Amino acid sequence: MRETEDLFPAPLPLQEPYFLEALLRLGAHAPAQALARYRERGELHRLTLAVLEGALAEGARRGRAVSVNLSPAQLGHPRLRADLRALLRAAGAGEGALVVEVTEEALAPGGRPLERTLAGLRELGVRVYLDDFGSGHSSLERLAWLPLDGVKLPRGFLRPPAAAQHRVAAVLRGLVRMMEELGLPLVAEGIERPEQAAFVRELGVRLGQGFLFGASPEAPGTAP
Repeated sequence: MRETEDLFPAPLPLQEPYFLEALLRLGAHAPAQALARYRERGELHRLTLAVLEGALAEGARRGRAVSVNLSPAQLGHPRLRADLRALLRAAGAGEGALVVEVTEEALAPGGRPLERTLAGLRELGVRVYLDDFGSGHSSLERLAWLPLDGVKLPRGFLRPPAAAQHRVAAVLRGLVRMMEELGLPLVAEGIERPEQAAFVRELGVRLGQGFLFGASPEAPGTAP
């Protein structure tokens, strides 16, 4: 297993890191396939803890908060909160040092238990971001009741057909205003070209993530 620093969300146009994002690489396996293998072997929670421990250590080394994506199975483990509390204490991590990104898969119908899980994480000082807002199962209804600290936009907003660009811009302007009223930072993912950064910046998006701001160098990892 290897922990990696991903393309960090950076304030536009200053390009100073806002927080880091940790990725999991397990050889040539796709992340979903690798997680399924660990789950089948009953080792998913152990893997989760190893990822979180490594991410916290790397964040502390770099002096930055670090985010980790967690799947529904990882979020639903009964010992997640207790074990995470122990990891945070052992790492000496302060409030906001860890960001958990909730995937749209976790927002499938019947997700009220997720609300309690996320609230429990926030009680530990963990920030919670909704990943890929506006795709899959994410919706305005869930945005209204989920305990969140921020929202990430999918890269599709940066690649609209020419005929749809005006409508996409209108949607983004509305989202920016709504997030400002909710007090939630908005991150545009998948920024690869300067014109994409300029596009979202002109619409009021202050945080961007993508190859424009740098590649994802490997960081030392540990094997669970």
